[in-house]
This record gives sequence, C-alpha cells and structure tokens, in this order.
Amino acid sequence: MTVTLPASAVGGALGAVPASDPHAANPKGTPSTRTDPGAAERLVRGRRGYRLVLDLPPGASPRTALHSPSTRQNPRREKAVFMMHAARAIGTPDDGRTHIRETARDPGPMASVFANFRQYLMGWDADSHPGSDVDQFRSGLATPQFNGVVRVRSTSAIGPAVAGVRRDLAGLPWWWWVGPDSPEDTADALRRHGGQELAVLPVLARPLGHPAETPDTSGQDGARAGLRVETVRDGEQLADLVRTYRTSMGIAPGLEPEMVRIESQREDNADIVRLAAVRDGRVVGSTVVINAHGVAGIFLVHVAEAHRRRGIGAALTVAALRTAQDRGMHTAALVASPAGEPLYRRFGFTTLSEYSLFAFPA
Repeated sequence: MTVTLPASAVGGALGAVPASDPHAANPKGTPSTRTDPGAAERLVRGRRGYRLVLDLPPGASPRTALHSPSTRQNPRREKAVFMMHAARAIGTPDDGRTHIRETARDPGPMASVFANFRQYLMGWDADSHPGSDVDQFRSGLATPQFNGVVRVRSTSAIGPAVAGVRRDLAGLPWWWWVGPDSPEDTADALRRHGGQELAVLPVLARPLGHPAETPDTSGQDGARAGLRVETVRDGEQLADLVRTYRTSMGIAPGLEPEMVRIESQREDNADIVRLAAVRDGRVVGSTVVINAHGVAGIFLVHVAEAHRRRGIGAALTVAALRTAQDRGMHTAALVASPAGEPLYRRFGFTTLSEYSLFAFPA
C-alpha cells in the first residue's frame, strides 16, 4: 500500500496531514510517497512482548553481519542495531553467539517510546486521563492533530468504545492512532466499525546512551548565515513558535491564540523543551521535545517555507538530541514524515515500529 502525504504538512509526530483525510487542511507542498513495508519489516508481537528475529549463517558474527554492506539497507538489520544499542543503553548485555535470534522479550524501550507519545498527545487536553477502555484527548481545536484516541486496551468491546469516542468528539475533526500499544487486531476492528485508514507512519528511534556522536552542523549554510536555535519560554516568542508550525501544517490562523494558550498551560510543561530556529530576529523553524519515560519525543519539526533546504531542520534535530542528552534520556523517538525521514536516518534514527492513522466519517 502506498500512502501519499503533503510533505509540507508533515513534520515530527504531529505534522501529519494525510492527503485522504476529509478533515485535513490543504497546505501547499509537493506530495511525497511512502510504501508500507509490509509484515516482513515489522517487529513480531507475541505473548512475551516484541521480538526481532535475525538468523545468521554458520560462523557469522552478530556484529559483523549487522554492519556488513550486504545488510546495511535491510530494515530488519536496522531494527536489530537499534535493539542492540538500546540494550546497551539500559544496561542489558548483548551476547556474541554464532547462531542468534535477536530478541526483545521485554518491550521496555518500545513501551517507553509509546508512553512518551501518549503523554504528549493527551497533554493537549487539560482534562484527559487514561480511560478504562481508551485513552483519548480533546483539545477543542478544529484540527484533527489535536483530538483523538491514542490507545485502546481491548477490542472485545470495540463497538461501544468507538461509539463513545464518536459521541465525545462530536463536532470536531479527530484521528485514531493505532500503534503497538494497542491490541494486534485493532486496525481490523476499527475497519469493521467504519474506520478509514489514512496513512501508515514510521516510528523512528535512536539510542542516546551509546558512544555515537551527535552530528555537527556548524559548517552548513544555515549556521553560516547566522542561524541560532533558542529555547522558548513564554510570551511573544511562544506565539511566534506556534505561528511557525501552525502555518507549516496548514492550520487556520483563527486557531492560533487557543493553541498558544494550551501550549503555555500544559500540565507537563516541566518535561517539555520548545526550540525555535531564529534568523535575523525572526522564528523560522520549530521543534518541541518532551522528556518523559526515559525518552525524548521529538514533535512539531517545521521550517517556514521560505527558509527550507538551508540546514535549519538539521540544526533543530541536533539541538533536540543535545537537549535530550542533557536531560539524561536514553532514547530519542519521533514519527517521521516522508519529507523528513531521510534527514532523521542521517542522524542515526532507525525504524522501531509504526502508527496507522484512522478517521471516522461524520
């Protein structure tokens, strides 16, 4: 399955505006495509958690095989490298057996990444809290990125759950995010109850506890032109930050004051670092990092249209990673757009999982 997304609308985990979403804005930008890698490129989910299977030929070294040119572009290899580095970051040794199956029986890193994502998304609703059936959030903003469901605990009563969510979110555009923290059959269950799959978005992660250096972008054009990345507190610069990502996402200008208010009053602001790329006194790029559950979740990576392709996205990514390291996080993670995915892979991010995004017709 190939999904087309407007590249300018997607950045970080909350920039996604699938082209087929009836509620989405219509931002400018050249469409990009991403092909669903299929079951062969997914982590295997079992009773003991998530596992990655890698069968090596006789005499092969796990590290040599994982880093050899023949496997360098293999998605399974990318997941295996992440799992090995993540194991080191949390103090779990990887073994050197000749014949191995790289197995993540404890879904700790995966669970932490998606706990981080849930916290960020649900933080857009001051009254949200994990429910007995679903975790949902309602910002009240008339844009689907900030209303929806991020997890369902069981599909045994999915019909009443869907009906309840549709009732609670009536009158607002919203999305249902299906990740590995929901039951395996959630997507099929949602389809049976009228859900329409809009996109499959890759979740990328990078361990921060192994010796890999954070890339240096000081020689890029953006830095030479006087670009600064600053931490945003409140007040006028917060409004400029929101305006930058709101415009890039194609969200209506009338929603901006309420978006600024919600950002400034989030209960988890102690966990959040907002970064602005500033040139000539103007905010030209944004990103938001939430440091929680040992994970730095990177959201809302956007660059103003007139300033793209000048190294600003790279500078923001470096600043986000350094912020995460300063806060003592083990892992950095994000939901990648088709436009941003090549950049993030340059910075050592590899595929961890994916989100399927669903909408329900009014």
